[in-house]
Amino acid sequence: MSADNFKPREAPRWDARHPTRTPYIEWLPFQKLDQPWKINAALRAGSGAFVAIALSHGFSAFSAWISPIRSGTLLFGYDKSAVLTANLLVGLVALCLAAVTFRVPSLPLYYLALVWSLIELIPPLTYGLYGHGAGYFISLFGLAVAITGVQGIHARRRFRDCVPTSSQL
Repeated sequence: MSADNFKPREAPRWDARHPTRTPYIEWLPFQKLDQPWKINAALRAGSGAFVAIALSHGFSAFSAWISPIRSGTLLFGYDKSAVLTANLLVGLVALCLAAVTFRVPSLPLYYLALVWSLIELIPPLTYGLYGHGAGYFISLFGLAVAITGVQGIHARRRFRDCVPTSSQL
């Protein structure tokens, strides 16, 4: 056998390369939303801001629940049961808003999530409103996905404007 007629063997069928990842969008703001699936993913990602807010309040309710203070007050004179109840209620409201925005993306609700995530980053406001300090990493995540949702709404509007409808063809 000479080197001229040498052919490498083909890879077996089970060893063939297959795409292992489906397309996905990173939950980072300021990315290029140029395809319909990216826009839809950005719109769905925007509801994650409310999930992050609900998680933050859930953690705060849990920390109030396991607090060594059995009765009386927590930090700044707040009643332990009031802090627990307020955080659970606010978390449930945030989860309801997440379900609504996942089904029907809404620009005003995404702006509400953006403002709410910003409020969660300011400790004096969170102590005054809820009697706790928010989870700052979770709030930053909520801020990022709220921005992604707002960008998804704007990208959907731009995409609708530039795609001809069936009556224009």
